[in-house]
Amino acid sequence: MKLSAILFALGLKLSLSARFDKTFRKKLLDVDCRIVIRTNDGRQAWTYCFRNCRVKAFPGASRKATAE
Repeated sequence: MKLSAILFALGLKLSLSARFDKTFRKKLLDVDCRIVIRTNDGRQAWTYCFRNCRVKAFPGASRKATAE
C-alpha cells in the first residue's frame, strides 16, 4: 500500500511539473515514451506516459511500455 501511494505521488509530481515548470517542459520536448515501475512479483505497477510535453500516470502495467 505504501509503494502504491509513493508511485501515485510521483505521477502527480511529474504531471504538475510538466504543466508549471518551464525547464522541465523543455526537457520533455523530445521525449515520447512509456515507463512502467512495478514490483518483482508484478502485483503493483504504475505506468508513466511522457508525450507532447505532458505526463500521464495510471495504475497497472502497459503493454506498450518502452522501459521497465
